[in-house]
Amino acid sequence: MQNAKKAFPAPEGETVEFKLVPPARRYTTPKKNSLPTPRYYPRKYPGGKTVVTVHLPNCCFPGYRPDGKPSHLNVLKPDHPIARGLPRRFTIPNTEMYNEPFHVPDPDEVIIEERWPTGEWFRSAAVWNIDKGKVFYFRPGHETYKVFHEKTMLKVVENAARWLGGLKK
Repeated sequence: MQNAKKAFPAPEGETVEFKLVPPARRYTTPKKNSLPTPRYYPRKYPGGKTVVTVHLPNCCFPGYRPDGKPSHLNVLKPDHPIARGLPRRFTIPNTEMYNEPFHVPDPDEVIIEERWPTGEWFRSAAVWNIDKGKVFYFRPGHETYKVFHEKTMLKVVENAARWLGGLKK
């Protein structure tokens, strides 16, 4: 909702109302070509009123493949504290594939992106600033493969915990 209010501020002497629309089918995979969420549709009415219809995020991805093939990660923000000590590029030897578009609000920062040889990609390490807090999302891993036995994955989790907790080292 904060993103919608930033995108559609009320001009002087006018009002802006927001109508929230939940996902049509919660906990279902969106179609590959479905429009990403959240999305906003403003409609102006006479008399200075605007109604913005906000389609809330589905928080899901249209593509998933549990084949255990490798993924290749690229650190996009090497100077970010979460990327401290990470190689610029590294590989997870066995993992699941999750494909974009990830139906969530655009992150404030994408630190690491993940790619597969078959062309899929994912914003695998992202940060959202929410009010006075931060949310860190890290995609790699699931119980099927031993992703979090990899030293690089553990380093990302350690760095994120330290950064979110306010520790410098």
